[in-house]
Amino acid sequence: MTTTFMFGNFQETMSKKAGISLFEVLLAIFILILALIPIFSNINTQAAITLETEKIQMADKILQSIKEELNAMLFKDLVERSKTAQKNEIGQFIFTDDLYPVTLRKVLEIQKKYKDFEVDGFWFFINRGIPNDTSMIQVEARVKWTIPGKQMERKRSIVLVSQK
Repeated sequence: MTTTFMFGNFQETMSKKAGISLFEVLLAIFILILALIPIFSNINTQAAITLETEKIQMADKILQSIKEELNAMLFKDLVERSKTAQKNEIGQFIFTDDLYPVTLRKVLEIQKKYKDFEVDGFWFFINRGIPNDTSMIQVEARVKWTIPGKQMERKRSIVLVSQK
């Protein structure tokens, strides 16, 4: 668009640009993208940390529930189970699902949301130097899950003592 102004004997012709150029638009978009990348990256990182924290809390709840369930179980029932329980390669009893039926239901509920949760472990009689001593049991329970790039786990050691 050309506008002509008359100033005395001078005539000045000015060209006015209407709008902005494509370069200016692209430059603005580039600057905006550079500003948004750290923000979206931070949001993604925070979501991953939140998920990891939630899984750790669930694992701790599962392990606490297993501990409470084992403490509520009659000690003589564990001694009886030892007679038929499966052993691992180093002679410890394999920690099976039937030792924690209430917690198992919780684990199965959690596995609907997070399919990578797994509970395992072992238990054994603590050797105090007395032959065939079955008065103390140590349980090693573990909850495992994955996060992108690595395997995670939480462990609990539980000692059960026979009441005399």
